[in-house]
Amino acid sequence: MPPRRFLLAEQLFEIDFHTSKVRAIQMKYGPKVEVLWHHEDDWFTLASLAHDLTVQDLIQEFGLVPLNEYRLRAKKAMRARRSPQ
Repeated sequence: MPPRRFLLAEQLFEIDFHTSKVRAIQMKYGPKVEVLWHHEDDWFTLASLAHDLTVQDLIQEFGLVPLNEYRLRAKKAMRARRSPQ
């Protein structure tokens, strides 16, 4: 059985508009990060495997939007379109 990797932090994201950003993260940080794609749900998780790098650092550097924030934005946009003008 292979050794388990210790995840220092992990965050869930929607795949929409993040694919190129995630590829850039993987190119820059390589083994310091772990990305797991959940294509059936259109999500991915991003984890830091390094003590000197946090997921929050990556969110800020690459302009990522966590899933919860993405969903809130989507709900607000849908409500705005449904409400009478």
